[in-house]
Amino acid sequence: MRSEQLLKRLFLIVVGVSLLTTISTTPVSGQESDSQRRERNYIKAMIGPAPLIRIVAGTVIDQWQDDPEDWDQDVGGFAQRLGSNAGSRWVNVSVRHGIAALQNRTTSYQRCECTDTWGRVRQAVLGTVTDFDEQGDRHFSVAQVSGALAGSSVKLIWVPDYDLGDVGRGTLMSLGVTAAGNLIREFILH
Repeated sequence: MRSEQLLKRLFLIVVGVSLLTTISTTPVSGQESDSQRRERNYIKAMIGPAPLIRIVAGTVIDQWQDDPEDWDQDVGGFAQRLGSNAGSRWVNVSVRHGIAALQNRTTSYQRCECTDTWGRVRQAVLGTVTDFDEQGDRHFSVAQVSGALAGSSVKLIWVPDYDLGDVGRGTLMSLGVTAAGNLIREFILH
């Protein structure tokens, strides 16, 4: 019964953090150059309120679960977890935005113009692993997937006993949180 309660709480935290992330990354209207827009989106994705809340929420969960066990359950251990989660997030964002800029691709979610539920769900899920070029054509997002993979892989450097299985799980978790945020953008903030 305890593991079911844990999963429910984690789900609610992920949904809540995704909602906060969605709210803080709503685009600002007005005329700005492509480079200004990219810079604004990059800064917001790095140090905006929602990413910082995501980092802290992940750290609280890691501290609660004593993950990794090698780090103490005190302020020092919390600081290690916080630094690890922040570093992972910042590597993810830097790789994602860098590749997207090189490919002239979008980094922000684009809502579906459709009105049917399954079309909107499809858009949200596909938006996790796709992006759009300057002509509006959808492509597999090397930027999004590479960012998630890099953000998870960098933990191999500093997290004790972190292995390739952890990298895979971390990459999928990152993409899953992105999908949850996309669903919130489609259905709650539309």
